Amino acid sequence: MNLDTCTPGQRQIITTLNKPLMVSAGAGSGKTFTLTQRIAYALSEDTPDAQPVQSISQIMAITFTKKAAAELKSRIKRQLAGMGLVEEALKVDDAWISTIHGMCSRVLREHALELGIDPAFSVISETESKRYYEEAFDSVIKRIQESDDTALRGFVGSLDVYSQGPASPSIETWVRKITSRALALPEGFDVPEVEGDPSALMRQMVELGETFISCLEGLPKPGKTDAKNHEATTKALEVANEYLLEYGGCTSFEDPNFEAARFVEAFFSFPKTSPKYHVKESDPTFFAEYRDAYAFAAGQVEAAFSARDVQALLRIARAVDEEYQCLKGAAGIDNVDLLRMAFHALADHPEIADAYRTQFRIIMIDEFQDTDELQVALVRALAQPGLSNVCTVGDAQRRCECLFRLSRKP
Repeated sequence: MNLDTCTPGQRQIITTLNKPLMVSAGAGSGKTFTLTQRIAYALSEDTPDAQPVQSISQIMAITFTKKAAAELKSRIKRQLAGMGLVEEALKVDDAWISTIHGMCSRVLREHALELGIDPAFSVISETESKRYYEEAFDSVIKRIQESDDTALRGFVGSLDVYSQGPASPSIETWVRKITSRALALPEGFDVPEVEGDPSALMRQMVELGETFISCLEGLPKPGKTDAKNHEATTKALEVANEYLLEYGGCTSFEDPNFEAARFVEAFFSFPKTSPKYHVKESDPTFFAEYRDAYAFAAGQVEAAFSARDVQALLRIARAVDEEYQCLKGAAGIDNVDLLRMAFHALADHPEIADAYRTQFRIIMIDEFQDTDELQVALVRALAQPGLSNVCTVGDAQRRCECLFRLSRKP
């Protein structure tokens, strides 16, 4: 096989078949030519070692679009025919060269009986999917607005108010985004719960406040700012202790009895001192410690409340997805279903994954930077140990991210 017209970089990519390969290439860089030559080289008798593949059925190539897959097939067919590998050229139309959704569909159809699905399943159109989703969303929001779940109802109400802004996304947009992100993860909606103990954080602030008061009262010449902070901290301690007396048993931000408004009022009533407050060497070091401890605790509170919002959105998104699946029912499956069903087929049936792992001697993924976590997990399930048979082609600017996502342990 003549590689004289190839650049040194292309030649290295084409002839490297026995270890992981990450190619940084954009549009117009000749990547389709290089991938075509790489497949042809693997099938030729010019490889220095034993021929790595005996048939094109042992090669998987995943492209971003159907058009790109068709173009790659066409080029491979011409190249193989020109090399005299007519029998292999005739197999190209049935080769594993497709989009990732096409690959998933083929996996499911080939193992339909084992998986308990109809091998003649149909994939619904984007238009149908959108119609079912909008109907599911409207149904779930209406149920929430009529429910006794005051927290979730209030959350939907606040989102509704926020979405009225000229550039603000609608509630449906928020829910669609979080649904898309959740379903792009192998674990789906099963994300960790909100962490943190509100009562423990409040007790920590009470302890800090009491020490703060003691330090202020020990100052030889307290100033006006000290007097203001003394007054503010005294009031904050009263509010915080009242909160603990009534809600001290709430040890989770997810507790149904947790009163967010009362907690925020009490917690943030403690004075937030400036970085210049009592920083002289002669000043007690506690004031600096107070600032750091306050900032750390406040960060935990803000993270917990952000997580609560995410959890609320996840609850809504999960409910909408469940309603969507019911409405869609027997009409068919969508592209997200294809990915998730194929992933579970490989994860829950190791014999299926092992068979493909043995079959595919070379796996190539184009536009790898556009794959999500679930798609990366699918590639891992099909790859040989150490990703030794995987070649990815992606945007140079996201090279490190691509390598990290593929090589890290699931």
